[in-house]
Amino acid sequence: MHAPSASSTIFELLVELQLTTEELYRLFAEQIPSQQEFWLERASTVNRLAVWLRVVQVEMQEGAIEFNAQRFSRRSVRLALEEAQLLLRTVREQPVDHTRAIEMALTLESSSVKQHCHEVVLSCSTIAQQVRKTLAQVMRSHRAHFQPDMVNV
Repeated sequence: MHAPSASSTIFELLVELQLTTEELYRLFAEQIPSQQEFWLERASTVNRLAVWLRVVQVEMQEGAIEFNAQRFSRRSVRLALEEAQLLLRTVREQPVDHTRAIEMALTLESSSVKQHCHEVVLSCSTIAQQVRKTLAQVMRSHRAHFQPDMVNV
């Protein structure tokens, strides 16, 4: 059996980061019933990104899509994942209110790894480029949902 490639390892870490973020947002939904719909919608968006990353990984393994393994350092992705895991453990131990949840989400979503997660695909394929562009728009919209709430808090 051979060791996983750098790109495969980074991909797995990126997926795990998305799934940890989804779990955190679901926990917020549980802890803040008045904002449950808001947090479940955010969790759903993050889950779709994780699914998309897995699909891209399969396409990459089949040679249909190139992955820019240089785009992220393994260390940066691992640190972003560790930060998300720490936030999740913290919130499990000490529930938060909506204001604090928004602050935590903004911190997490503002990381360079999360902001550029959709840029992992490089391809000559017009379809892949369209998917990447659409996903970038979805993620900008996703992050924008946090900004209005900070004004209303």
